[in-house]
Amino acid sequence: MGKQKSREELVQSLQELRQGKLSPDEIYHTVASFGRMRFLEARPEVEQLLSHQDAEIRYIALNVLAFDWQLVEHWKTALEVLEHDQEDDNRLQAANVLGMFKMNTRDQLVLRALARVVSNEDDDLFVRKAAYHAMQDVLHAPEPRVHLENTRKPFDPAKDVDWELVNSYL
Repeated sequence: MGKQKSREELVQSLQELRQGKLSPDEIYHTVASFGRMRFLEARPEVEQLLSHQDAEIRYIALNVLAFDWQLVEHWKTALEVLEHDQEDDNRLQAANVLGMFKMNTRDQLVLRALARVVSNEDDDLFVRKAAYHAMQDVLHAPEPRVHLENTRKPFDPAKDVDWELVNSYL
């Protein structure tokens, strides 16, 4: 995790980011610091990084906006990532964000997008699992223990998915 940066160091890092002076690895760690320190002055720059060519930078940008800063309006960003990002880790993260931000809302648009992922046999199994659990979160707020158990156990779509439910959103 490293030592926490002072406000002055965060401002300096933001300037270096704006000036294009940071390597991809430095960008990643700088954005993570912005998130940990709740340095929302960097929000426009972090939002721009959602379209960065480096998948890890897109990942940390979404992570900071959603999990560190709790910017609920980025549910739309997560939906876009789920549907269009080529990187499985980013799509898995996006499913988790949707489950968190849309918990217990029964949002039909989100449920349809998640159901498409769950039903896509060509998709990564971990992404499908995250999408299915996010569907459950959107439909109802699960007990914390159930949520933890679901993340720990293996996932077999043939056995673990309520296909009638998933297909009802396709």
